[in-house]
Amino acid sequence: MHEPARIPTRRRVAHVISLDAHSSRYRNTWSLLRKIGFEVRRVQPIPLNDSRVIDWESRFRRPTDPSVGSPRPSISLSLTHLRLWNEFPTDDEWLYIFEDDLMLQPSGHSALLKPYGRHDRRSGKHTQTWRWPDDDPERLARCLISEAESAANSTEVFRATPMIYFGCSGFHHHRSAVVSLAERHTVRMCDCLCLHAYAIRRPFAARLAEQLFSRREWDAMGRGVGGNSSMHSMYRYNLDVMLRGFFGSGMWNPPEYTTRGVAPDGWPRPLTISPDYNITSDWKLLQPLCVDMEEGGIFTQNLSLATTVSHTFSGVLAW
Repeated sequence: MHEPARIPTRRRVAHVISLDAHSSRYRNTWSLLRKIGFEVRRVQPIPLNDSRVIDWESRFRRPTDPSVGSPRPSISLSLTHLRLWNEFPTDDEWLYIFEDDLMLQPSGHSALLKPYGRHDRRSGKHTQTWRWPDDDPERLARCLISEAESAANSTEVFRATPMIYFGCSGFHHHRSAVVSLAERHTVRMCDCLCLHAYAIRRPFAARLAEQLFSRREWDAMGRGVGGNSSMHSMYRYNLDVMLRGFFGSGMWNPPEYTTRGVAPDGWPRPLTISPDYNITSDWKLLQPLCVDMEEGGIFTQNLSLATTVSHTFSGVLAW
């Protein structure tokens, strides 16, 4: 059994995007994050009638888009994330951002074949890899967050990662070193589709926001030739989908990191590397880090909650 990491005394700050401080969804998220050790601050989303929302809608709107419905709820949420990246309202290296439909991932199991997924080496079958301890799951979650931060500081390559995802969906698109954390959890480079629980790094946050929002490639993909692009609206309005395309296309160019393509010779591995993975030193793409990508991460979205939320001031937001 892996020895749990020592719980640090430092109290992290969680910035929770939520329309209403009195809603049950915000109170439940506040309670969970407090148990894990966060100080919680609520972030009011950007209103739907804000000029920035209207400008984004105009920038990517296509004549073929349906007349029913509006992308503004998704745009508002995306711009709220980007605003936090630019303002970076914490003195720490990592800015923790959550949406208010949060819950602990109930359990995890491998769904992918080797070298991406874990499985029982004797039977060759996929098996459940972890459960939260019954006595204190919040304590373990706090350990895992601390260990993920340590892993992000452990190598030259990992230090170029701008983000850590703590709730994941999607798949690995390349093999990278897998670092073992407590209770058989792991962290590795990835690209995925989830902004309900993540941390973004101070040196890269504003640069990433600028690259993501201002690059001409996004205008070209959104409009296409003559405004006839077939790109799905999620790629135009949903930041999590845009991020996956951004990293997957190799557009990320961190200012403090110049070596591309190959990991440095003899790069250190201060934490245990799982023997169940094939390791490669081919670093063709720089990616964020994910905790337990194939098992779903530490946090998941509470699917029993509505995906849209109404508010008298901001209108309707889409989670």
